[in-house]
Amino acid sequence: MANIALHTRPCFCAATMTLKPPWRDVALIAAGAAGGALLTLLARRERKEALCWPTARVEAAPPDAPPAVQDALAKKAAMQQQMTSHLRGAVVMAMVYLGDQLGLYKTLSSERPGRGPGWTASRLAKAAGNLSPRLVQEWLSQQAAAGLVDFNETAQTFSLTAHGALLLAENLSGSFMAPYATLMLACYKRLPSMMQAFRGGCLAPTYDEAGEDLADAMARLHVPEVKFFFIPKVIPEVQNGALLKRLQEGAICADVGCSGADCTLELAQAFPKSKFYAYEVAEPALERARDNIKRLGIANVIVVDAKVQPLGSGPPDGGKFDFVMCYDVLHDLAEPEKMMQEVRDVLHPDGVWVVVDIASEGDAQANIKKHPGAAAYYGISVCLCLPSGLSVEGGRGLGTLGFPVDVAEPMFRSNGFSKVRNFRMPTLEKNQVYELQL
Repeated sequence: MANIALHTRPCFCAATMTLKPPWRDVALIAAGAAGGALLTLLARRERKEALCWPTARVEAAPPDAPPAVQDALAKKAAMQQQMTSHLRGAVVMAMVYLGDQLGLYKTLSSERPGRGPGWTASRLAKAAGNLSPRLVQEWLSQQAAAGLVDFNETAQTFSLTAHGALLLAENLSGSFMAPYATLMLACYKRLPSMMQAFRGGCLAPTYDEAGEDLADAMARLHVPEVKFFFIPKVIPEVQNGALLKRLQEGAICADVGCSGADCTLELAQAFPKSKFYAYEVAEPALERARDNIKRLGIANVIVVDAKVQPLGSGPPDGGKFDFVMCYDVLHDLAEPEKMMQEVRDVLHPDGVWVVVDIASEGDAQANIKKHPGAAAYYGISVCLCLPSGLSVEGGRGLGTLGFPVDVAEPMFRSNGFSKVRNFRMPTLEKNQVYELQL
């Protein structure tokens, strides 16, 4: 086999393509080990098995293959299985998007297993808004194959379990995950502009270009966190309960980077005596915020276009802020130090700034090794967070996992915050919380 690997390219091609799997891969791997550039042949000259689902092409090493080749083939098989898993996940999330946006999960959840006749495709299609029964049938089959809905073979019906409903249908559940499918759509839509940014043809795109999908996904993911965890768990922890008391009595507050102000509205309803200014720069988010306030008729929230009236100019009605919140914002900023300085200048001497940001293990090496969500977070960063941080000349470009404690704390201190405390809450395990005072 080593002789085959060292042949010239034409001879190698002819010899290798007559081999049966897995000896063809053995030859290709040997060629790679010998310094050849022939591994691309795998992609160009695959056998007919390439038309099958990828797992069908995983091949074991021949027992008489050299140890190095056996190891290489085993690693190839492991990566192939991993890629198959990634492919399956991408397809499943696309179907989750359909189920979420078309109300299929919500309709399924209206009837618990064993408490009704069960869902056939035609019944579900009609109940969800006269959808196509045939398309719903295919979607249900996919969902059952993915393990997201249950299939009753005897009755030939489908159902969504109670725990499935919490994850996929209950938008105020602390476990709600369906909006991640919308977040993935926002990422995919950014790919053409990101290709230009990669090639240096333009500055990285801002959140303005992300559109309504991103604002919707962020709102639906963050609102349950704020409603069920941040308000009842984090706020009482800040300043040993002093912040909670101040909010209950009436405080001047700013939610900076509020997106559609969905979380601001939760705070405003929880603390009706306080006034909340919702700051945002992205136009789709500002439009959503104004619509939300008009729809709900909440009087103690005022939307502020930070491009027109920056945070540094202080509360529109004068004075200083008692409470400033940034929820998953700072790692997105092109100029986070500027934000820190603006908060410093408009914060009341007894006020507090609470920053909730993505918890990071440290540098890339630490995150790759230790962070369970690193693969997803770095991908989201490439499409969304990092572009925002590179959207102006000289942007800091922190990225989703680029604001760990050892970066954040010195930055806060050097920009005017002498009292810096960070903590984690079990109910907000993906986030790091910072309590900051002058």
